[in-house]
Amino acid sequence: MNSEDMRTFVLDNFDDALKQGKLKLYYQPIIRALTGEICAMEGLARWQDDELGLISPANFIPVLEEEGLIYKLDSYLIRQMCIEYDKAYKNGEILLPVSLNFSRKDFEMTDIFKVLEENTKEFKVPRDMINIEITESTAGRSKEFIQNKIKRLRSEGYEVWMDDFGSEYSSLNVLKDFDLDLVKIDMRFLELNTVKAKQIVRFMIDMLKTIGVKTLAEGVETKEQYDFLREIGCDKIQGFYIGKPMPGVDVKDYLQLRGFKCEEHINLKYYDDIARLNILSQTPAHDFINAKKGKVEATDNIESLAIIEVDDGAIAFKYYNKKYLEELQSVGISSIDELEGILSNDNNLLRKKIKFMLNTVEEGNEECVVDHIFRDNFCIIRICKIAEENKRRSYATKFINVSNNKDMLRLYNRSIDISAIYNAFSNVDIIDIEKKRIKNIYTNIQNIERNDDADCSKDILLFMNKHVYPMDREQFLDFYDVSTMYERLIKTPNNKLEIFYRTKDIEGEYKWCKGVLMLASTNNKKRVISCIHIIERNDLLNMPLEKMLHGLEIKNETFTDANLWQNFISNTDIGMFWKDKDRRFVGVNRAFLDYYGFKSQDNVIGKNDEDMGWHIDPEKFKNDEEDILKQGIQTHSVTGTCLNNGSIRNIKASKMPYYKDGKIEGLIGYFLEVGDRAKSLGDQDYRDDITIALNMKGLLDSAQQFVDSYIMHHYDFNIFYIDIVDFRHFINSNGHKLSIRVLEEVALKIKEKIGTTGVLARIGGDHFVILKTVVNEEEDKKLIEEIREEIYNIRRIDNVPSTIYLNIDVDKFSNMKNLDNFIVNIIRKSVRADEG
Repeated sequence: MNSEDMRTFVLDNFDDALKQGKLKLYYQPIIRALTGEICAMEGLARWQDDELGLISPANFIPVLEEEGLIYKLDSYLIRQMCIEYDKAYKNGEILLPVSLNFSRKDFEMTDIFKVLEENTKEFKVPRDMINIEITESTAGRSKEFIQNKIKRLRSEGYEVWMDDFGSEYSSLNVLKDFDLDLVKIDMRFLELNTVKAKQIVRFMIDMLKTIGVKTLAEGVETKEQYDFLREIGCDKIQGFYIGKPMPGVDVKDYLQLRGFKCEEHINLKYYDDIARLNILSQTPAHDFINAKKGKVEATDNIESLAIIEVDDGAIAFKYYNKKYLEELQSVGISSIDELEGILSNDNNLLRKKIKFMLNTVEEGNEECVVDHIFRDNFCIIRICKIAEENKRRSYATKFINVSNNKDMLRLYNRSIDISAIYNAFSNVDIIDIEKKRIKNIYTNIQNIERNDDADCSKDILLFMNKHVYPMDREQFLDFYDVSTMYERLIKTPNNKLEIFYRTKDIEGEYKWCKGVLMLASTNNKKRVISCIHIIERNDLLNMPLEKMLHGLEIKNETFTDANLWQNFISNTDIGMFWKDKDRRFVGVNRAFLDYYGFKSQDNVIGKNDEDMGWHIDPEKFKNDEEDILKQGIQTHSVTGTCLNNGSIRNIKASKMPYYKDGKIEGLIGYFLEVGDRAKSLGDQDYRDDITIALNMKGLLDSAQQFVDSYIMHHYDFNIFYIDIVDFRHFINSNGHKLSIRVLEEVALKIKEKIGTTGVLARIGGDHFVILKTVVNEEEDKKLIEEIREEIYNIRRIDNVPSTIYLNIDVDKFSNMKNLDNFIVNIIRKSVRADEG
């Protein structure tokens, strides 16, 4: 059949073919290069005719485009994809995101957004299971029109992929003008049979990664192409080498035959975060951090790079480049396997240092840099976190053997003889007195971070707060006072000052160290060398006794009024008190006095609870306090009563021991009144820890007030039962952390909708309950739909595409008659939702 005849056939039979289901949705697998797992599918149209057999898309798609009919096909494919997703979900099959191609005509000839919304809602398809592909040629025309459509798609929670990148003349303009999530490089336009072609592909991937766009190479047909693309950091790969397009029913068997595993949805964001690391960059970890900040900087020579994954304490290498292996081999580590063996030994010093670095990064630092002496080589290790999922983390890391790098070694030797540093000190900084800047040039202390250039006063203060023993801090600050440092040094005979103080090591123990300040000879510039020497246990015998005793003088007062403590107790509205070892009051705060109506502390100081006579049964609190003073236990939210202002008040008291020099010298406590005031302060007995909505106890307490109103005044109220559809599946697909955020967002949105007209409680899992006075049925129906729509319109949570559906039922209390039936009904609804 010639082209004209085929064109006529397509136009004459297209509508009937759609109705009869002759247009089929085929799937072509996409593999994630890092893991070798199938991570997505592309949905492609195929026409199965009774007489002509399988019609190539090249024979009908261009015709539909030219005649403005392509929107019908794409609308059909959207629905078909949703139907097949729903079927696979109900059969318990592994689900993968599917990318569908959109044409310009889809936006011009129909409301494609409405088509998407109607079908995803009907079949409850999460938005992150559909990716939208737009060709470069489509984007190249009517820029502003397509820009707006792409912006809306992404705001709705869909990823937008650019197809056929490199096939047009305006590729760079497309990247500049459009916000894209992924770009597909078609290898048909760049066959990898020449050095030039490989360099072009390498450049394209480098460029795309630099601007934060994920990469996919399609049309990959050989192992050579696959290996090359994986080596240069292409994120995803598609083509006949992985698999041809096939009907959905054939996908499972094909993947099993080839031995492919499917990526679990919970790992999607985790690996996409790793994909943001550009391994072709000259400084990948540095660029990764800058990209998060929106910064672009010039770079130097390519450095070593590896990606490590830490799961339940075990360290595994997911990727490393040639330079990284060369650096390892220069210090005598022959392979990555050997390094993994070293890092699996809990007693190994390198493992301890790496563990400290990982903890440092986990605490919020963007990057951790430390020095390490390994087999007589001076090395620098850098680590930054790039992805996380539950307890699993991935990090970019560099390993540099400075001793093997003449240029770097020269830089370090410029300030001070490196060999002397090795032997004499554990940490060396250079302080610029005039600029008030500090720069670390060497550290071998595991829990100290390197600072290439920092504000001196801030850095010293940060070090003190994190590492210096509290009783040594005052003399530490005086010694390292930059404003007087230079003058103090020039007055000494040898231009040198020393101090002894204690610092916390990686195990959390305090050890003695000696701090040394020396004037540096640097062309008349006011610079000081600051060194730290850790004093080993054996060397303590030679340490001057007066130095060790410095800062240990004992004060007479049992309780000190430090600024922090004084500010807190003066400004809090929680009643606080502190007692001596005989349970007598030593002091109370203003909130305590106000609660009991006392004018001054004289009313209570020197007395115990029995003297005050304010407990109906004082034995409970008395026994607790005696246990605290003898055993050092703590008590939390112990319920009791007290007499106050002519009435019995229910209170909860929390108490803890007060230590001085390691001994219990008294106790500190605070109390809250149980009631509305306590609830307003967020009493955990009434509030859900995750959503800050009411919990079951808070719900029943509130329900009693609604019931009283019903009994006394016949005000009926509604009980709304709300569940998140398939929340267990959401947890399995997205992980615990995001699921918690979903509960928080759902509760927040519901509270915004009900305002002051009702109360919200989370009674466990994804089960919520609203209590609301009955207005009329129409208002209640409207509220239900508004809540459903408000939650469905949550497009992203923590920048992760999210789609949330709710089941909502409603009952009137008048149908239950009493609180017991109300409780039973809530339990039944929750159990039924869990079983469903």
